[in-house]
Amino acid sequence: MKLFYFYGFVLLLNLITGCSGQERTNIQQPALSENKKLVGGGCDGCELMYVGIPVNIDSKDTSSGWNEKSQQLILTGTVFQLDGRTPAPNVIIYYWHTDKNGLYSPNNNTPEKAKKHGHLRGWVKTDNNGKYSIYTIRPAPYPNEDLPAHIHISIKEPNIKNEYYIDDFVFDDDKLLIPAVKKKPLENRGGSGILRVLISNDVQIAEHNIILGLNIPDYPQKLPTEKQSGLSIGEDNPSFIPFHAYGNENNYSKPARQNELEKIGIELNLKNIALTFVPSLEDLESEVNLNKINPVVENTFIIYRHRTIIEKFIDLKPTLDNFKIISATLDKSKSQYFNLPEPKHD
Repeated sequence: MKLFYFYGFVLLLNLITGCSGQERTNIQQPALSENKKLVGGGCDGCELMYVGIPVNIDSKDTSSGWNEKSQQLILTGTVFQLDGRTPAPNVIIYYWHTDKNGLYSPNNNTPEKAKKHGHLRGWVKTDNNGKYSIYTIRPAPYPNEDLPAHIHISIKEPNIKNEYYIDDFVFDDDKLLIPAVKKKPLENRGGSGILRVLISNDVQIAEHNIILGLNIPDYPQKLPTEKQSGLSIGEDNPSFIPFHAYGNENNYSKPARQNELEKIGIELNLKNIALTFVPSLEDLESEVNLNKINPVVENTFIIYRHRTIIEKFIDLKPTLDNFKIISATLDKSKSQYFNLPEPKHD
């Protein structure tokens, strides 16, 4: 079994025999009346999204902090249905976060009932293509606490009676993030909440997609269970340690293995791709098992951007048409912000 890596994107391929037809994920949609439980299991503070909510909500919102003397942040992306591919229009996103001092500071325009959410709050409603944009400032962490800075998000879908929360948006360059995740792993509600920020002049920009219903308890829609492989679109693709994997293999020879991988690369005319080897896709020592690749299927392709999975294919035939599908997926991931630099951080 071999793992093929792109820089910037990952392509995992589990080669067992040949390849068979391409599978596209469909959603099974039971009637809403069948869902008698509260979707998401309740949400502390999310009910305040209705306090001061505008009659008409646009797909773009500018918070009252945008013109304050603080780090400006543009948060933009697409909201998808559970399959991770179908855009979801008319979804209300409510956000609230701390100011540059780490406080939920209300101002004169903050409704009395919503003061505990501060003045940095607002709403967007996704457009016909599922797009949204929030212009605000980057929050600071709570004073004298070890929680990373974050933006709270609650979701109200047009066909679900109650709102529900998804993972707080956190920042990958926040020094408090990794220690916090080690103490309490992210739930991946709605997908990974980790923002990868880029820089345009003095403005930070984070492109971030949301997957409705992903890891949300009692969500009325379900993905089919047959022939699944890999983590869900919207989740972060975990890394693994191929050095340990090499050490696991019986009769391992580094020169022999390197020669085999180089031969594969030449035969497939692969360029700018890192090849490695693991003894099993269920191996624990290398942690490749965290990718949840199904060894029974013939192959699994996972494509990610900034570590977040944006597409996957199962049991693709080695055809020109399927190669074009993968190539087109990579092309679509390149946005207007693609070539912006990241902020400097440790």
